[in-house]
Amino acid sequence: MNLLTRLFALHFDRSFSGKGWRQLAWLFGVIVTVFLLIYLVSFAFIFPEPSLEEWTGIDKDVPMGRLLQLICLFIDPGNIVEVPPYLRWFSLLVVVLGLILFCGLLISVISNMLERRVERYREGDIVYPLQNHIVIIGFDNMVPTLIQQICDDTHYGNCHILVQSTQPAQEIRSKIHTELDAKNEKRIVVLRARRDSIEELEKLYTTKAREVFLIGERNEHDHDSLNIDCLKKIVDIHKRCNKCSLIPFTVLFEYQTTFAAFQLTDLSAEWRKYIEFHPFNFYEGWAKKILVSRQYGKGENCIEYPPLDREAITYESEKHVHLVIIGMSRMGVAIGVEAAHLLHFPNFCRDKNIKSVITFIDENADREMNFFCGRYRHYFEISSTHYYDMSKDERHERFVLPTRFKGKDADFLDVEFEFIKGRAETPAIQNLIKE
Repeated sequence: MNLLTRLFALHFDRSFSGKGWRQLAWLFGVIVTVFLLIYLVSFAFIFPEPSLEEWTGIDKDVPMGRLLQLICLFIDPGNIVEVPPYLRWFSLLVVVLGLILFCGLLISVISNMLERRVERYREGDIVYPLQNHIVIIGFDNMVPTLIQQICDDTHYGNCHILVQSTQPAQEIRSKIHTELDAKNEKRIVVLRARRDSIEELEKLYTTKAREVFLIGERNEHDHDSLNIDCLKKIVDIHKRCNKCSLIPFTVLFEYQTTFAAFQLTDLSAEWRKYIEFHPFNFYEGWAKKILVSRQYGKGENCIEYPPLDREAITYESEKHVHLVIIGMSRMGVAIGVEAAHLLHFPNFCRDKNIKSVITFIDENADREMNFFCGRYRHYFEISSTHYYDMSKDERHERFVLPTRFKGKDADFLDVEFEFIKGRAETPAIQNLIKE
């Protein structure tokens, strides 16, 4: 008996706490069951046969059956005054049950359904079958600006923009609110879901989307691997769709090494059969704007950046470029790597001692140097590196030789890296920068 009670209670709790239609189904089931019991019990009493006019006021001399009388009592307590005295107590029971079930519980369930609907919308738990929409998977600091650019671009029209993230929906809406006007803000749909689940990715309707941006969440250590795994799952979804066009997928990779792997080798050849794959790296893109194109914007709002050498370094020149980057963030590393591709000048052919120098200054330079050398280890197999610890009173210097070439064959590159451990606001680092 206890087992049956537990199973029934568990099934009831799961069903009644689920979707609204299940709550209504349970309620109407109870109402119908109770009313059938009342109807069966009513046969123990002799019900009069009043006309429809007596009960409802309608000018029709039609006999009113037992079932219709019980329904009128069940849904309208005022009809109890028309009941004969010997049926008053039974009619009172019918009226009380009708008030509890039909009026009280029904109104409560409907009110609860509306409140839960509003709450689910605020929490981003409602799925909409969108079409021709923009999908943004993940949310970080660049997403509000991306949404603003999409809204300003007439190419996208007035399509909906679906943002999927594990972050609170209210927090996402408040951040987007600062970037958009009221008209464009109505185009935003927020869905709280994970990007590592096929079931939740299917809620995005990417097979019917216009374009997809796979950004990822902020402050993730395994950002790139999660994006790749998410992309694989989406490709599996598109494989099952027979009439799915090649939809553009723009995928953000945090690390340049991951981005370079997709650029140099066609690891995504199988994916391109089902989606139009476009990998990009935010930091490398900005590094190219600063160092290669050396401008951002157009017209009067155009910002121009100076070249690294300021003036052309010729074969006879004795000058060299020394680029100092404070902070080994992803942006700083991207600028350093891009600069290493550009800082090659003809005077090195004349004098092998004239090299371009790229210096990183960071309070965790020892750890960041190991990460940097691990990602670009082939570079440090043929080039030496200088490391300085200036975090304490005494200055410690370490010279790291190339790991592959030794002797006269070593250091044939015209670019070398320096790593300095210290905080930029300390007097020692400030004096070093002045030098």
